[in-house]
Amino acid sequence: MDKRGVSLTLLLFELVIVGIVAYMMGGILNKSASTEYFSNSIIAEDAALFVDALYAAPGDASMVYQTDLTGKKIVFKDNYIAIDTVKAGYISSGSLLTGDFSDISTLAFQKSGDQVQMNKNKIYGEVVTTLNCIQSDSKGTFGTTKYLLDPMYGGTDTGPVFGSYKASDFTAQIAYSFSIQNSDFKTNLEQTRPVTGTLASAVTVADRLKKAEKKDMIIGIDIGSDITDKTKKAYAYIASGSAKEAQSAELACRMLNELSSLLNLESVSIIKVSSTKAATDEKYKMLSTDSVAVMLEIGNIYYPADILDKSTVIGKGLYIGVTKYFEAK
Repeated sequence: MDKRGVSLTLLLFELVIVGIVAYMMGGILNKSASTEYFSNSIIAEDAALFVDALYAAPGDASMVYQTDLTGKKIVFKDNYIAIDTVKAGYISSGSLLTGDFSDISTLAFQKSGDQVQMNKNKIYGEVVTTLNCIQSDSKGTFGTTKYLLDPMYGGTDTGPVFGSYKASDFTAQIAYSFSIQNSDFKTNLEQTRPVTGTLASAVTVADRLKKAEKKDMIIGIDIGSDITDKTKKAYAYIASGSAKEAQSAELACRMLNELSSLLNLESVSIIKVSSTKAATDEKYKMLSTDSVAVMLEIGNIYYPADILDKSTVIGKGLYIGVTKYFEAK
């Protein structure tokens, strides 16, 4: 072999060595980054861990945390969603929720750069989140929250925005407005359903948070039991406030579809808050004309029978604020 052949052989050998070293270093770095990310995480193999851990064990009358999630992340494998929790568990009806929302809980999507990618529906956005609690008792009086009390969010210093009104005073008619063409949604069209206090309050808080936090859209999720049919099934009431009603409704439902697959939701109904009475009745002023509400039936969450016998709605609100959003091309 001549000198030229030897030189080429040595060069090729060096390139192979460099490649092997680079590959090993890359693996070490990736492993380090992965270890750092997952070091304080709970890996959810399925949605059951999320439901049981975040909202407490079904059938647990004492309402204690099944799992202490303080400071933990819940990461769903093969999804772009991670949930950061500071505190988790039930907040019973009538309890007072105080303090800055950042001290309560935060849900955050796993980010790619400054954007969020929901791979299933190809929706991107910059997302920040807050937690809140909305609930009512059998008389329809509302538990108080920071966002209903604080004047900064449109409330009063002396009591909840709704005062002592019964939930029935805030009943409004809502109509299914459109269909999302997705097999994961079982959408019912051309129907109406009354909006009682829980949903109306979720809409209110979503609207107020949108203004106060200067977000383009707020998606609020309020988990509670439906006391009207006396079943043990739980329902999630979702309200979104956005400057562009139709677009926000569709986006909200498509984003919630990503969550619904994780939560194993049995059915989804898409509804729109009517603005008919909102424009003329003082009691309905909290329902803005650009608010959208969605009701989800959650088939795999069950409340203890003794709680339902008291006709008490036990809720936990989760508000997702979207600062920028667009559909990926």
